[in-house]
Amino acid sequence: MISTMMPPLTMPPIELLANCGFDKTPTSAILFFEGVVLAAVGLGLGFLSRIQTRILPRFLVMAVGVFIFELFTAPMWHNHRLGVWAYVNRDVSWILTIGWSILFLSVVEVVDKLLPSWREWRRFILYLVVLTLLVLPLEVWVVGLGVRSYAPEVLEALVGGFVAGVPVELFYYVPVFAGLVIGFYKYWGFVLEDALLVPVKQIRWGVDS
Repeated sequence: MISTMMPPLTMPPIELLANCGFDKTPTSAILFFEGVVLAAVGLGLGFLSRIQTRILPRFLVMAVGVFIFELFTAPMWHNHRLGVWAYVNRDVSWILTIGWSILFLSVVEVVDKLLPSWREWRRFILYLVVLTLLVLPLEVWVVGLGVRSYAPEVLEALVGGFVAGVPVELFYYVPVFAGLVIGFYKYWGFVLEDALLVPVKQIRWGVDS
C-alpha cells in the first residue's frame, strides 16, 4: 500500500545553514579601505559641486546605474568581509556601489569640463580609457584585501592570464560595464537638465530661399 502522507518537515542541519552564508567579518585593512571609500565620496561630491550643478541627484542616478549592473552580475564574483552593515542584497555591497559611482561620476564630469569642444563620441571613448586605467589598480587592491573573489564558473571561462591576481579580461569587462552605466547616466542627465532632446529648426515651408 502506497502511503499518501507527507514526510515530517525537518529543519536543515546547522552546517547547511552555515554554508549558505559567507564571512562578513572585516579586517583592519578592510575597515581602512571602507574609510577611504567614504572619504573619497565626500571629497568627490564637494569637488564636483564646484564644477557641476545638482551634483547630488547626478550622483544618485550614477549609483542607481552601478547598483543595477552589480545586482544582475552578482553571480560572477563574491564580495566578502565588508561587515554586516555593508550589504544590501546577499554579497552586493553599498560601499562598493558608492565607490564605483563617485569614480565614474568624477571621470565623466571632469572630462566634460576640460574638453567641452570635443564631440560626444570622443569624450565617451576617453571616459572608458581613463576608467579602465583607474579600475585596474583598485581591483587589484580589493582582491589583495580578500574582499573580491571570482565565481568558479568565471574562472573556468577565463582564457587569458592574471595581472596581480586580476584576470586580463578586466580590460574587456570594464569598458562594457562603464559604457552601460555611463549611457544610463547620460540618458537620465537629459531629465536632470530638462534638455530639449530633438531640436526643431524653424523652416519656412512654401517660401523660396
